[in-house]
Amino acid sequence: MTDPAETTTAPPDAPVDTTHAQLTALQADNASLAKQNGESQAALAQVIRERDALKASIGELEPRAKQADELKVRLEGLTNASREAALVEKLRAQLPGADPLVIRGTLATLAEQGRAQRYPEKAEDEAAKILDIIKKEAPGLTRPATGAGGSSLVRAADGKQAYRGPLSQ
Repeated sequence: MTDPAETTTAPPDAPVDTTHAQLTALQADNASLAKQNGESQAALAQVIRERDALKASIGELEPRAKQADELKVRLEGLTNASREAALVEKLRAQLPGADPLVIRGTLATLAEQGRAQRYPEKAEDEAAKILDIIKKEAPGLTRPATGAGGSSLVRAADGKQAYRGPLSQ
């Protein structure tokens, strides 16, 4: 009688063929992974070169960026100074008796309070707004300038010279 296990087993060459097929598949996968690894290494090397080039260009541009920031601050300062000067001139035209220093002080105070812009783009509009505030809160600035002869309201209306006192000639 024959053993039933012997009749149902595969021929002895079958396990070797299966193992050989698996080995061939693994070698193909290994070659594919090695190729992908080589491509990845090349891409990584390229990225590192680009990074180093970028670092070098940043190093060259940092002083220029610092200089550009300094110039920007300087330009803003000059722009603000010219805008403030234009606003002060508009106010001086409307307030002939006011000293420019007083006008600048009033302007600074109003700007700190948030009621006026110190460096407006349109000086005419801001000057009108500030004049309204000055007329309401500081009417003394709206009075005309007086000469050495006293108040302009005391002068004679008929065009003759006003009386100056007994000692004047």
